[in-house]
Formats: sequence, structure tokens, C-alpha cells
Amino acid sequence: MTDVTASKTYYAKHREKCKAASRQRYAKNAEKLRAAARLSRANNLEVRREQARQWAKANPEKLNAQRRKWTASNPDKIRRRNLSRYGITPEAWDELFDTQGRRCKICRSDTPTTKRGWHVDHCHNSDVVRGILCQKCNQGLGNFRDNAEFLVSAAAYLKGE
Repeated sequence: MTDVTASKTYYAKHREKCKAASRQRYAKNAEKLRAAARLSRANNLEVRREQARQWAKANPEKLNAQRRKWTASNPDKIRRRNLSRYGITPEAWDELFDTQGRRCKICRSDTPTTKRGWHVDHCHNSDVVRGILCQKCNQGLGNFRDNAEFLVSAAAYLKGE
């Protein structure tokens, strides 16, 4: 009989005694055992993360296909996550866009100028949302670095002043 078989046979005959001894050992070393378990979980998590990184590196096409599939099937989650950057909900976005007449706040276009859709314009200093813009108007403000003096100067330039 091997040692493993002998251990299993003993455990089967003395199950309650073995469990009681195990509980006593745990009670005496509870904190040490919990710390070891936390370390083991942390190590295992890091190993799994590294394995995931390696898989992603080796399978970029599969990863991109999975991401596209998830994105296509979860548009509400994507929208909510994107809007959360600006501290607004989809409902607040809809309300703001309705108050603008469902048009770009600057050029008054009722269709976004690119396939990327509408953009949330916000102050980069205070993060306060100012309005909903088409991409071209949003980029224009960004190109002028949100500086009103630059915009006034550009308007004067366009007028030939």
C-alpha cells in the first residue's frame, strides 16, 4: 500500500478527528494562513494577468475581433462610460442636446460633420460641460486652445480687419 492510499484510508476512517485537528491548527495559525492565502491569490492574479498579456500579444486579430463584438453588443455601456469622463449621464446629455435644438451649439448643423458623431465640449480648466458640438467645431476650439482672444483675432482676420 502506498503512502497516499494509506493516508486516504486513515482519513476515511477518522474523518471527524482529522477535521477537528485541522480546525485547531487553523485557529492557532489563522492570521499566518490568511496572509499566505492573500499572497497566493495576489501571485495567481499576477500570473493570470501576465498570461492574458502574452495571449493578447500573440493573438491580436482574435483580441480585436472580441473587442469589436463586445463593443457592437454593448453600445449603452460604451456611451455611459464615455460620458462619465465628463461627469454626465446619457439622460443629462440628451437633455442638454434637446435644449440646443438637437444641433451643434456653434455652427447649428443638425447632422454631425463626421462619422464619429457628436462631441461633448467642456472647459479643460474646470471640466464644466459647455455644450454638444460637431467634430469640426470641437476641433476648431481645440486648435485655438480654448482661447477666446485667439478666436476674436481669427474672426477679425477673416473679416479683413
